[in-house]
Amino acid sequence: MNGVSCAENILPERTVSAATTTGTRSNFDVKKPMKKLLDSVTDAENREKEHRKYHDHYRIRYFWCAFLPIALMSGFQTIIAGPSDWCWNPQLLRIMLALWTILISGIACYWQWDGLAERHLQSAKRLSNLIADTQHSMCKELTAKETQTILQSWYE
Repeated sequence: MNGVSCAENILPERTVSAATTTGTRSNFDVKKPMKKLLDSVTDAENREKEHRKYHDHYRIRYFWCAFLPIALMSGFQTIIAGPSDWCWNPQLLRIMLALWTILISGIACYWQWDGLAERHLQSAKRLSNLIADTQHSMCKELTAKETQTILQSWYE
């Protein structure tokens, strides 16, 4: 009886210690590299959000500061291109509108808000694809490590 109770006490301890040792070792092996990957994925997600925010910012800036004023001035120039008796000096007004259009077009070309918006959008798309690929490989890596841990615990 004494031998049986000793064996029962030793067996669970051995199983528990083997499981805890294997579990701790595998968690240590898996968690350390996985933590770095998770941190990098989180960092990439934050950068993707920033790129999307900048894309929206530059797209809106281009629309309000370049496209809309140029479109309105061009439309107004078209309207007053014909003979008009309502304006005291239509030729001067046409010249002023043309100069303003040239100035705003030059500013838009110099700052290239539309190009910046597109570059930020492409960067956000690339980061999104990278995040998806990394998460997919993390899932494959994690399942392979877990499978290896389970098999090791069976043999111990």
